Order: sequence, then C-alpha cells, then structure tokens
Amino acid sequence: MERYPDELDCDMAQYYHIYDFKSLPARKVATFLCGLDSSSRVKRKLNDVGGSFSEILLALIFDRLQWICWSQTKDGQKGVNRPQPMAEKLIGKNDSDSEITAFQSGEDYEEARRKILGKEG
Repeated sequence: MERYPDELDCDMAQYYHIYDFKSLPARKVATFLCGLDSSSRVKRKLNDVGGSFSEILLALIFDRLQWICWSQTKDGQKGVNRPQPMAEKLIGKNDSDSEITAFQSGEDYEEARRKILGKEG
C-alpha cells in the first residue's frame, strides 16, 4: 500500500467506490487489491507494464501494420529507416533487457563476476 498510494487510491475509487481505503483494515484492502483487474493502475505498476492488455494488443497490431506499409516503400526494400515499435514502449522493453552473456565455464563466470564487482585479481 505504501509503494503506489496514488494508484491504489484511484483503483479503489474506480473499482470499489471506496474513497478512504486507509480507514479499512489492511487485510480487507489486500483482499480488494488481489481482486483488481490486470488493467488496473496498481497491477500495471507492479508488473512494470505501461498499458492494459487491449492497449498493448492494439499497439502490436499498429506495429505490424506499420511494418507492412514500410516494407512496401523504397526504404523498406533497402532495409533502412525501419519504424520504431510502439508496443515495446508500453511493455517497457529496452535494449539492455535483451543483452545476454554466456560463459564457457564456471571459472569464466567467476572472473567476469569479480570484474563487475571490482575485485580484479
């Protein structure tokens, strides 16, 4: 309740018509919180998602349509100026999320770990 008080306040008012949830027992508020839809403000914050399911679905449809239109242009045939996906902005995906590092052995992992932690040696 302390992490996202504004979102919780709005969701309690919108979904349950409770305008002073702080006067309720914490267990009751937790029960209401668990019953919130995945498109609620609190659930989107907790899941780090910028939109509801339908908004993300519409953004994915838009991205595909935009890509199809782009692929029919001269830029698309050359593979340049590709349109930026909108859905990734809603989902919260960025380049650092997809960066994966693999190691050949446990020793390689430990060496990389020491470098990251600043314990070279």
